[in-house]
Amino acid sequence: MHLGLLGLGLRIGIVGSSSGNGHPFSWAALINGYAPNRLATVPFARIREYLRPEVCRFDTTARVTHVWSSRVGEAEAIADFAKVENPCNNLEELIDGVDAIIHARDDYPNTPYFARLYRQSMKPVLFDKPLAMSKDAFSEYTIHDPRFQRTLTGSALRFDPIFRELRRRGPQTRLIKAWSAGPWEVYGLHLIEPILEVVGYQRALNTANTLLSRSRKVVTFNLSGGPTLRLEMALEGTSEFRFDFDGLKVSLLDPTKAFVGFLRAFFALARGQSDPEEPDRTAKALELLWKGA
Repeated sequence: MHLGLLGLGLRIGIVGSSSGNGHPFSWAALINGYAPNRLATVPFARIREYLRPEVCRFDTTARVTHVWSSRVGEAEAIADFAKVENPCNNLEELIDGVDAIIHARDDYPNTPYFARLYRQSMKPVLFDKPLAMSKDAFSEYTIHDPRFQRTLTGSALRFDPIFRELRRRGPQTRLIKAWSAGPWEVYGLHLIEPILEVVGYQRALNTANTLLSRSRKVVTFNLSGGPTLRLEMALEGTSEFRFDFDGLKVSLLDPTKAFVGFLRAFFALARGQSDPEEPDRTAKALELLWKGA
């Protein structure tokens, strides 16, 4: 057993990167802190806008110690910015050197390749969304970790406290609308999972309808017992996330609370301090994502 799992600090490895995904930079900084004089070097404007020193180092017993990227020079850039001691030359070096792995890539066609490598190590893995874009691909993954004892995945946005507060209030919503921008396959879960966090994951899907124009995609779901979900994804633009729960409006302009909640949940799983999430929850969210694709 690694020392990190014995309470002497949790060593995290971050695996990057896919096109347009800045999580290797932002999540490494949230965990380790960052060099303020290097913030301008981060190649993502949104991260430069929302990242602040006071939201970082939320768990002083966890640290990103290794980073690897398939992009030339990126591991070194992340290491320089987020104070990571070991920019790795290959993925095996990272896997061998850490207690738990953050797969900060959303290029889902390549996920099975990485999953096979992680599986051999038997180490906990946080997978950025989506874990799979087909039932067969999802089933292949769950064969090897059927109860998600070593897996956390999905949209980090569901961990924003506002959605758990809305669930606690129990609003009787009939129509829920949400908006964002970007590819549905990559960003759709950022609309689906926060809503399911409020209304529950147990509702069956009655109907699904998709309308596609040159500028946007609109997906409508009718769930058993209500509500109706109307999710609109602009094909171009900034990936800001807005929700309307029967007139109660929510805008997630700052994702740091959600990201910190997601990372805390993963650390607890890696340390054996929490029960794993039920794979059925992930399966329900992915079912809606697949139906809207």
